Amino acid sequence: MRIWHEELIPDLCQKHLCAMWRESLGCYKIITENKKGYRNHPAVKEFIGFANILWIRLGMVRKEMINRGYNPKLMPSTPDLSLCGTFEAYKRGQWQTLEEQKQILRDKGCKCKLYGKKKDV
Repeated sequence: MRIWHEELIPDLCQKHLCAMWRESLGCYKIITENKKGYRNHPAVKEFIGFANILWIRLGMVRKEMINRGYNPKLMPSTPDLSLCGTFEAYKRGQWQTLEEQKQILRDKGCKCKLYGKKKDV
């Protein structure tokens, strides 16, 4: 499961953007509907208690998909904000840093745009 940092969303290739949408929706259902799924995956654990941040990230992915001409399904309902943590607390518990995720993408050799390298999307 890969839920990329928000800073990477505009630079993701089609494959990684669509996978992020699908996996983020799955993660959101695991957290908000108490589904089993990959509940113990580090990417899911990162957002437990922070459904609000995942919901915002989903909105960013959806907006990017629409900008590229895709028609993603509607956003899930807004989480109960009284059960959500702060952005600062979320940042402290992130599973991977932005730099680690950039390196993962570079190692994959895909068409994601990193460090100003313009590749076709």
